[in-house]
Amino acid sequence: MASAVASLAGVPCVRAPRLSGAGRLRSPSMGGHLTRQSPQTAARHDRRHDRHHDEPRKPAASLWDGPMEELAEKLGDDVHAEMNGWRLYLRNMKSSGGKNMAQTLAEKVVMGIAVEDALKELKISLGAGKKDISLFDVIPSTGINNAKNAVRDLER
Repeated sequence: MASAVASLAGVPCVRAPRLSGAGRLRSPSMGGHLTRQSPQTAARHDRRHDRHHDEPRKPAASLWDGPMEELAEKLGDDVHAEMNGWRLYLRNMKSSGGKNMAQTLAEKVVMGIAVEDALKELKISLGAGKKDISLFDVIPSTGINNAKNAVRDLER
């Protein structure tokens, strides 16, 4: 079935072909070329599609649901490392596994590790790996207090 091309104010417009009967057209993304499906094929497709989408999708239970996500967001916004007068917030620092440092810290805290101990465990590399130091050493006291307050607020 060929599409009719019309011109409106010099801009070409493509009009979709009309369907007649119970058949449907398959789009190029579904099969590569336009073909008419028989009513039986269309009904079979509808049954498979409905069976697949009858039940609402249940999200996988993960630690990132709810409180941990809120804690990571709060830590990322309120806690920063300070180096030579520059502030680098935890949400902008990457850790292993493709997560940001705030998410990694939140995971450790939720697993029961104290904030200061978790900060001492997390290492950052300086000078392209020449030196590794703990995150605790580059976060000012106010940032550590902010992290403790965020955890305390979460526990309430």
